[in-house]
Amino acid sequence: MKRHFDRIHCTGCGNCIRFCPKGILKLSEEPDEQGIYITVTDEKACISCRSCETMCTRGAFWFSDTDQMPEDIRIMGREGLPDHAGCQFGIMAHMLSRAIVNLGIEDQVTIFRSERSEANLLVDSRGYEAPHFFEEGIKFKQEHPERLVIIFYSDPKAGPHEHAKKLFSQLKDENITLIHCLGYFEQTDDYQGYRIPSEHLAEQMAVKDGISYIARGNLTSVAETLKTERYMEEALRCQMRGEGTSVTEIIFPCFFRLENRPKDPITPETRERIHAWFSDNIVPEFKPGVLKG
Repeated sequence: MKRHFDRIHCTGCGNCIRFCPKGILKLSEEPDEQGIYITVTDEKACISCRSCETMCTRGAFWFSDTDQMPEDIRIMGREGLPDHAGCQFGIMAHMLSRAIVNLGIEDQVTIFRSERSEANLLVDSRGYEAPHFFEEGIKFKQEHPERLVIIFYSDPKAGPHEHAKKLFSQLKDENITLIHCLGYFEQTDDYQGYRIPSEHLAEQMAVKDGISYIARGNLTSVAETLKTERYMEEALRCQMRGEGTSVTEIIFPCFFRLENRPKDPITPETRERIHAWFSDNIVPEFKPGVLKG
């Protein structure tokens, strides 16, 4: 299987370098025309493990026997470089696009999200000012029960998540899939003023009636990222079977919030430090796995 590299969409974040098991990836010595230090590699040494494809935050890598771009990459919506280049939100968006393509439901899905969200897949995707996207998603599903509705929710600020709890309580028996992206942390001295959120919303939702499936995933490794993809796929299957609300909670460090939202790109060294903090402090507190279903 041939590896393809779409260098124009490389953000130079170095995430692929971190996860390459052969250590054959590195950043270029000089920036390209966009000012990006892109990934370069020894193609002959590539073992086609596809780790770079899974962990790329922008869909710049893919493996195929043909020169045609795979559908899961095509529907990612990669126009221009994102404001937060290298944010792991891009990995999550790619895993969702793969789940949608695996299920063959590209024409059946409608996504509701904040208009500023980067989860702008090239399916029926509708952006609204928060929190209207949540309310509009529920209303749309009630009016169009044949559609598969996904609501993206990303915490606008640190816990105690009262706003999220209020919104999530509206779901009840709605046959909708919620993807809760948890990447914002409360202020203490643990990491430049941020720490673990004070509440575990997934556990609280798991004991409620009307929730058919709930799982928590993370993006800390290739294996955990692929598990997260399967969690999203199963949540969508639950909606396809008409079983009620299905939820996938995804935890990942928001580099830009943890570094006080810098305008400059975040270096691979800084990302590595944040990854280590996240793995030591957040993952043990928010264990991945299926909580219900």
